[in-house]
Amino acid sequence: MQCIPNIGPRQRARRLRGGLFFAVVTLVIAVGLIQGEVPRGWRLLVAVPAAAAAIGFFQAREQTCVALARMGVRNMDGGNERVQDDSLLTQMRAQSRRVYLQTAAAVAVVPAVVLAL
Repeated sequence: MQCIPNIGPRQRARRLRGGLFFAVVTLVIAVGLIQGEVPRGWRLLVAVPAAAAAIGFFQAREQTCVALARMGVRNMDGGNERVQDDSLLTQMRAQSRRVYLQTAAAVAVVPAVVLAL
C-alpha cells in the first residue's frame, strides 16, 4: 500500500521533535520512579509520556497526522487544505489507524518494561 502523506517535511520534523522530547520525559520519569522505589503500580504513569512520544514518532514515520486525517485535511507545510479526493482520504485514514495501532503497541511495551525493572 502506497503512503499518501498528509503532512509535509516541516510538519514531520515538528512531530519528530515532539516525539524526542516526550521520549526524554518518559526516560526521566521511569528512572525517577525506579530509583525512588515507587510502588510498581505508580510506574504505569510512564504510559502517558510514552504515548505522546510514540504518536509523534509514528506520525513522522508514516507522514500522517492523525488529527488532520480525522478532519479530512492535510498540511504539506503551506497550511491546512481540505482533501477532496475520497480515495486519498480513505488511504490517509487507514494510515492514521495504523499510527494508532503502532502507538498502542509501543505504549503496552514501555510500562511493562518499567514494571519489570
